[in-house]
Amino acid sequence: MITRLSSAGEIKQYRRSLARMYISCFAEPPWNEVFTEAEVEKWFDEMLGYSKNIVLVFENGEGSIDGATFNFPVVFKGDILEFLPAGFSPDKVCYLAEMFVNPKKRRAGIAKQLHQERLRIAGAEGFRAAIHRTNFSSKMFPLVMNTGFRVIGRQEVASLKNIGGEILEAVDERAISFKRL
Repeated sequence: MITRLSSAGEIKQYRRSLARMYISCFAEPPWNEVFTEAEVEKWFDEMLGYSKNIVLVFENGEGSIDGATFNFPVVFKGDILEFLPAGFSPDKVCYLAEMFVNPKKRRAGIAKQLHQERLRIAGAEGFRAAIHRTNFSSKMFPLVMNTGFRVIGRQEVASLKNIGGEILEAVDERAISFKRL
């Protein structure tokens, strides 16, 4: 089992299975979000197109991927820029965008490995800090807080959610957290 950098070509090769994994992860509480494969694949392609992106995968040793994370300079994430502390250039702050793990492989430390490695690589790539957004109730929130991040803001985010079997647009509050690298 290994956490490693991935290439755009590899992500495109596994795009459909990764999109399905992403959809299943974010369909769970507290997110309950609804996406189509086409939407997620488009989002993956967009993130892969950003300069200085850091894409990591967790390979299980059997040739399949059980987790992934997409990260890139916060300059590409306009709705997060307003939270950037003074003195930090947006091209030197890594936005920790997405992380998802195969639901059947949870509680094995995969998210922790992916998170620690993305911070290490971001620092090695010259990023001075990292910024992250997640739901206060998500399993990622304590993981991020336990690695030295501090909440610097709150943001309401609207998305399509499955609420009682109905697909509705709903808003939830997310924590914006920050850490110097």
